[in-house]
Amino acid sequence: MWYDWGLLLRQPYASWIVEGRLRVYFARFPPPKEIEGKRIVILAGPLDPEHEGEEWPTKKAIGTVLVRKIIRGVSPNDLRKGKVPDVKREDVKSYPMRFIKDAKRVDVVIFAEPEKWEPPREYRRDKPTINWAKGVEVL
Repeated sequence: MWYDWGLLLRQPYASWIVEGRLRVYFARFPPPKEIEGKRIVILAGPLDPEHEGEEWPTKKAIGTVLVRKIIRGVSPNDLRKGKVPDVKREDVKSYPMRFIKDAKRVDVVIFAEPEKWEPPREYRRDKPTINWAKGVEVL
């Protein structure tokens, strides 16, 4: 199956998104405009060192999620103070804020309708990527 866009994230955060436990992503690298309102595939990257010893699938496509909304140019301080519409306090508490601690602004990606795949699937992508992968083929 072919997906126009994928999001590559460290584990366990990728799994938390497809499980519905993490419903936001604070993007330092701006998400493509065309993903808003579309379903994207979530790609599990390496394990975050803070979760060493935990078992999570890596280097696999693990599910999909709908990108419900993107809010651009938000300060991390406004996120912490609860000043961003559609972002709940529990979203901020469950997010690994250390990834954006030095950012002046981030884009907030709000997810809906997560779907976790069991078992995770192999995938191929057109080009190497840091986060946003254009053109992902799930095998």
